[in-house]
Amino acid sequence: MTDLGSVVGVVRQDLLDVRRARLMQAVLGLYVLFVGVIFVGVALTEGQTVHTAIQLTVVVGFLFVPLVSLLASYLAIAGERDSGTIRFLLGYPLERSDVLLGKYVSRFGLVAVAVGLAFLVAGAASMQLFDRPRLDTVATFGGLTLLFAGSYVGVGVAVSAVSDSRSRAMTNTVAMYFVFTLLWSRISPVTVPQVIAGGADLLLGVQFSGGLWRVFTALSPTESYFRSLQLLPGSAFETSGSVSGVTVVAVLLAWMVVPPALGYLSFARADID
Repeated sequence: MTDLGSVVGVVRQDLLDVRRARLMQAVLGLYVLFVGVIFVGVALTEGQTVHTAIQLTVVVGFLFVPLVSLLASYLAIAGERDSGTIRFLLGYPLERSDVLLGKYVSRFGLVAVAVGLAFLVAGAASMQLFDRPRLDTVATFGGLTLLFAGSYVGVGVAVSAVSDSRSRAMTNTVAMYFVFTLLWSRISPVTVPQVIAGGADLLLGVQFSGGLWRVFTALSPTESYFRSLQLLPGSAFETSGSVSGVTVVAVLLAWMVVPPALGYLSFARADID
């Protein structure tokens, strides 16, 4: 049974370890800088609005946010297993559920701090430099981006939980990034759902349609994020798709919960000598 005190202990120790990881700090700081530069740069361009800054942030950030989140989480457990320190960690009165939950909380917390700082900078720039700050839109955009980042933290922790080495964790992470960020979103000329639908039609004569299929096409974190932007006040980001904003937000929340839970099932059974 998970013990809250044990989870807090894991979080505290993991945050101390992360403080020594300069590369991770640099990547998280780079995201804050990236958002700030876009908002300030757009504000200093004559005739542009907060909506323009949001659109540019989305266009570039859909690649960067998953990368930041996966880099922050993919070695959370696999790194301990690869170095052998997981044996010492489990030598304390800790359940494996305590370890996984503590690692998840600490890595999500790091990403949340980076996203929060980035949008505090964006909000400050909007207030100071734009005629119409649209802070409601900036705040909503920040919240949706946090869910987007959290969904990939969930994927990263799950990958880490099922991987017994750094190299395997890296390979699995690259595969997840490639499939869910590049092949299962609107930026790809041929998406995973299109391949599945084409194969079913060609081989089985079955055509997929209806509400469940539309949800399936939006099932990747990246595509769900794109479609969730329809919730931004003032139509700040136009997005196509017949899946409701509430549904895709639920999909993002599911990515934050379901992959770590499945990863725990593997981690709980793993033979750690």
